[in-house]
Amino acid sequence: MKILCVSQNGELLGLAKRVNDEGHNVTLATDNNIGNGIVKTIPYNSYKKKHDVDVVFIDNPYLGTYADQLRNDGYKVPFCNAWSKALAINTQYNLSVVRTLGFTPYDGTQPGYPLTLEGWFNGNKFVCSYMYKNYTKLMNSDKGPHIPCSGIVLNGRFFNTNLYEQTLSTIEVPLRRTGYSGPVTLDIIINKEGFYVKSIKAWLTSQTLSLLNEIRNREVTEMLLSIYNGSSSTFKVPDCIVSLPLTVPPYPNKATNTVYDVPALDNNKIKHFYLVEMKYTQTYQTGLNTGMVGYATAIGNSTSDDPLREARRRVIRTLNNIGISDGQYRTDIGKHIPAMFSDLTQWKWLQKKEVNYETVSKR
Repeated sequence: MKILCVSQNGELLGLAKRVNDEGHNVTLATDNNIGNGIVKTIPYNSYKKKHDVDVVFIDNPYLGTYADQLRNDGYKVPFCNAWSKALAINTQYNLSVVRTLGFTPYDGTQPGYPLTLEGWFNGNKFVCSYMYKNYTKLMNSDKGPHIPCSGIVLNGRFFNTNLYEQTLSTIEVPLRRTGYSGPVTLDIIINKEGFYVKSIKAWLTSQTLSLLNEIRNREVTEMLLSIYNGSSSTFKVPDCIVSLPLTVPPYPNKATNTVYDVPALDNNKIKHFYLVEMKYTQTYQTGLNTGMVGYATAIGNSTSDDPLREARRRVIRTLNNIGISDGQYRTDIGKHIPAMFSDLTQWKWLQKKEVNYETVSKR
């Protein structure tokens, strides 16, 4: 299958490599030589030309109208449409969608835990769902500048809980009218009395894709396209995943002007590292762009006494072994997670009935 990934800042590089490794003919449209030597690359603006491909993946929701045009021309273009674009560019429209879906918007005053709820919608129903804590401060103890992501701790025990039934479960019918399929993300604030929605997203991000990096006994290409065409059966992610970004200075202040060699990133370690701004010339190297190198990922074994501690240990070990001298990453991700989930359990948000469904991932 011929696949084009359109990703100016390299957020789809990890996906492009994975799909390429699965035997498909992949081209990455990107800037600053990101992906060179890893997959076939073309200049970013070349995506506007006609390409002999079957599938186009896009990570920029602002290209939603363009994605619709490609679909009208016969291409398969998952996870991006005009509705994605409207949600991304118009905060008032996003807020109106939150209200229309029956949720109480967050007004900046309600206390509670920040939490992200995410599900993969196949055009008819959610076939996979999970919740995660997304850290957004660069440094330990939540200090430093605000950034999109400084670490993620995922909990896969979300489906069929009270929280799921009051959030994602309630929006399946209205989502069918949007023509969208793919990841749907609700950023919320939650406390004992209720939850308050900050925003809704409907597009691919490197954070979301990094969480799929640990799915190893199923082809990601087949899985994503089955979600897009509506044929996917229900599947489950692991109970615990940690995804930890690696950046290099002067991120996030301005673009980096230093290339770092990463000789320690071999074929074994790269299975647990989602690439973003990297290239390959005799060895892996960081790219010259924002300074976001990629995400180390790990599963916490559900049979372990402490799956979260195990996953944290694995991601930090991966980043230590990669060995970029100026590498920036947090080491305290997940330390307060047990207390948060203890409260959510006590407040009955995570109360659920037992269900059996396919587990598709193992380390």
